[in-house]
Amino acid sequence: FIMNNLSNTELNNVCLSILEAIEKDYNHYYPHVYFMFYYGVRIGETFNYSIAYDNNSSKIVIYPQKKNNPRMHNLIDSETLENLEKLHIKSDIFWINKRNLQRIIEKVNPYRKLYCGKKCIGAHIFRHNWVKQQLALGQQIVNINGMLGYTWQNVGTSYAISKIYY
Repeated sequence: FIMNNLSNTELNNVCLSILEAIEKDYNHYYPHVYFMFYYGVRIGETFNYSIAYDNNSSKIVIYPQKKNNPRMHNLIDSETLENLEKLHIKSDIFWINKRNLQRIIEKVNPYRKLYCGKKCIGAHIFRHNWVKQQLALGQQIVNINGMLGYTWQNVGTSYAISKIYY
């Protein structure tokens, strides 16, 4: 069958659609998806207190799931701190977990099956989208790599040139 490539606008619309569906029907997971959409956070980093607020710098700090550098982001809006508080309150509820959220994202995704290369892509779509949105805002790939926690340029570049298919 023929695979169709999503444009950057279509990709962003898919992510917004997922975000809105989760806010409406699975609100207890909204803070997790909020951070994936607005901060490019991995699904695993939304659990286990990996996201914190640094009072000294007034920035969000994300402690990496993988062996990358911790990263700091400016607050996007006042909703960020509210969602951070909700995220921490829900971190100890056993049924709010990464696998359940991944299933929900797959369920509410309007395209059901999306691929990046030969790999089916679920929650990680938000990270791809975040990189593409940062590029659209004029950020340089070297800065995006820093915001993702990477010390070498190939990773952010791979997100930037990746094609998402359905």
